[in-house]
Amino acid sequence: MYRTLLSSSIEIVKTGQEDTIIERSDLGETEDLCRGLRTDFYNSYRIDIPAHLTPGSYQLRLTIEDKLSGRFATQTIGFTIR
Repeated sequence: MYRTLLSSSIEIVKTGQEDTIIERSDLGETEDLCRGLRTDFYNSYRIDIPAHLTPGSYQLRLTIEDKLSGRFATQTIGFTIR
């Protein structure tokens, strides 16, 4: 059996203030067992935008850590509150 164990989190930062995390949420761990070697893996997340955000531009940063190898990946996407 092949095992995948991922831990995910999101951070919301105000654009231009990347060192200031406004909101952080742990999305928990995802474990998968498979008989064959995986060449891809998909995961879905429900993300609620906090009501306390003021109008402006923000960045949503998703970080996924491979708990078995210790490696991680980060992806950022911008969004605007009007």
